[in-house]
This record gives sequence, structure tokens and C-alpha cells, in this order.
Amino acid sequence: MRPSASRVASRHLLTLMASRVAGAFEDAVEGKKFKNPETGNEVQFDSLPKGEQERLRSSFRKRKQMLEKANSDKSMAERVESLGKKAKAFLDDAPEAVSQFVTDSEYRKDALSSAADSLREAPGKVAKNFVAAAKEEAENFTRAGEGVANILRGEDVSVAQKQAFKNVAKRVAIGVAGVVLAGTTGPLAAAGAFCKALVQGIAVKAVSKGLDDLSSVSEELGLVGAAISHVAAKKKPEKKLDAGEVIGKYVELKVAEAIEGLTDDDVIGALEAFDEG
Repeated sequence: MRPSASRVASRHLLTLMASRVAGAFEDAVEGKKFKNPETGNEVQFDSLPKGEQERLRSSFRKRKQMLEKANSDKSMAERVESLGKKAKAFLDDAPEAVSQFVTDSEYRKDALSSAADSLREAPGKVAKNFVAAAKEEAENFTRAGEGVANILRGEDVSVAQKQAFKNVAKRVAIGVAGVVLAGTTGPLAAAGAFCKALVQGIAVKAVSKGLDDLSSVSEELGLVGAAISHVAAKKKPEKKLDAGEVIGKYVELKVAEAIEGLTDDDVIGALEAFDEG
């Protein structure tokens, strides 16, 4: 199957940019010919249809910006350049803000900090619907809830309870991370596959410690305060412990931490997923 005229022109331009990325666009295309997608003829850049000219200019700008923003971190720039064809094609076609999210650590930090803050502003709100969905797997959720109660009492937790908690928590974490990343980090709202890969990585990190980490953060969670203290003391609680509320707020806290801790490795890993599938 022959490549499309637009892809031929794009590859031609990208090859040119790799060797002359520091130059202006006009310098980069001077004396070069590109295939006219309407006629198939090789023509000067100025003879291309206006739409094709703008597409190539946009591709050049995004590619150039991506490399320049990463210039302060050569390892990141090199890693972006070593990505596979599908990942590079995604970056070339993505909005400029997505390229900036990938290569500009300060821009990314600000966007992710905003996402994490949105979780902390209304504890339990984002996770609520995902916890409700997880409850549909009744046996798994019940076992996870039993593990929550045991850990807060300081009692032993079974392997089955730990696994059930991880399963439930991961499911909730994927939902929470997906909503927050797409909703508060504008660049990712239109970056479906890339955002999905980031979400998966964040969810795995968020629940990696599972129940073993719950007791250490119970006060920070601000859960059902008095209920937790009564359960831990083996007294009759004034308010029944809601395992779903505990799980939801715990997951939100850990997702917020994982989002803020997103690294270059995580970003590159999400991009590499394009060529692994």
C-alpha cells in the first residue's frame, strides 16, 4: 500500500527538520519540493494548497517546540527522538499544548498540581460514582471492606482481603485519575490514548501499597473521623464505618500523590505504549 501524499510530504519535512531544527521554517523548506496532495506533482512549498502549507507549518512548529522545550534536559530530548513511529506521529498530530506537556517539565508540573488540588478540594466527591460501580462486584467489595475494618482495628488482614482491596482500589483509581486528568489538565482532554496510558500508570502507582498503607494515612484522609477511632478501639461506633467512603478517599489521596509524582519516565512510558500495541 502506497503511503498517502500527505504522509510522504510530512516524512520529507520531518527529515529536513531533524537536520535543521534550529533554523526558521522558511529556511528549512527553501529549495525543497513537496508532493502536492491534489495533483501528485512535486512542487515548491509556496505552490502547495493553503491547507497543506498550514498543516506542514503546524507540524514543523510543534516538532521544533518539542525539541526546544526539552533542550534543557538532553536526556528527555533524546528519548523523545528515539520514540517509535506511532508515538512520533501522535506528537506531530497532537495539539501544541500536548507537546508542551510532554517536554516542558514546569508546564507539566503546574497542570498536574492543579489536577491534584482538585481532588483534595472535595474529598470523596470524584471517587463516589466509581466506588458505587465497584460495589456491583459484591463479593470482591465485601472482602475489601472487611480488610479495611481489620486494618483500622489493628488486626491481621488476609491475602484474599489484600487482593480484593487492590482490585477495588485500582478500579476506582483508574476512574478517578481519568476524570481528573482529562478535566483539569486541558492538554490531555483531547489526547485519548496518551491520557489513557498515563491513567493506567498512575492507578498502578496509587494502589501499589494497598491496605498496608491505609493505617499510616488514616488521619490524613480525614475519613469518618469518630467512626474510625471507635472501630480501631473496638467500640460501638456512633456512625457505621462506610468502607466505600474509606476506599474512595484513600484512593483519591494516593491518586493525587501519584499525579504530582509523575516523572519523565512515566511520560515516555505512556508514549512508548503507542508502538507496543
